[in-house]
Amino acid sequence: AVTLVLWTFVISMGLTLVSSKALENVGYFIAFGILFLFVFLGIFFDIVGMAVATASERPFHSMASRRVSGSANALWLIRRAEKVSSFCNDVVGDICGIVSGATCMVVATRLVNDFSISSLATQLVVSGLVSGLMVGGKALGKVLGMQYNTQIVLLLGRILYLFSGFKNKFKKSNKDGS
Repeated sequence: AVTLVLWTFVISMGLTLVSSKALENVGYFIAFGILFLFVFLGIFFDIVGMAVATASERPFHSMASRRVSGSANALWLIRRAEKVSSFCNDVVGDICGIVSGATCMVVATRLVNDFSISSLATQLVVSGLVSGLMVGGKALGKVLGMQYNTQIVLLLGRILYLFSGFKNKFKKSNKDGS
């Protein structure tokens, strides 16, 4: 729990800083783009968390015996499903919800100041839109994560495999002195 609190603190500060700096001198198109980026990032991590939590080891054992790239990494994820799911859903997913809410209010405030429109109506419309997208997207994401868990976890395993290959190549090149 302490580790999750620390990770949440660091990631939340980082995303809030990025959001604040990115929104300082941009137009509305980019501001809404940043806002929806946080919404979709939260949805994406919820899909990943659900897929890892519901995937079965069985197909990955078969793939690993045939040396399918990424299958061993997928097994590693599934065997740590509780931690992976907690990190994806609770840490990143919830942080994105909070940061998107704060970003939503910044965008709504800018709209009110620039166009002299009703503050309450603007906040209601913008926060309603963002909340609807976040909740609806996460509900759809849970279905997708459960339905396509094997494919999603294998894709994640392949991404981890790719990065571990880069890491190993980097270590080898540093040992050679190049």
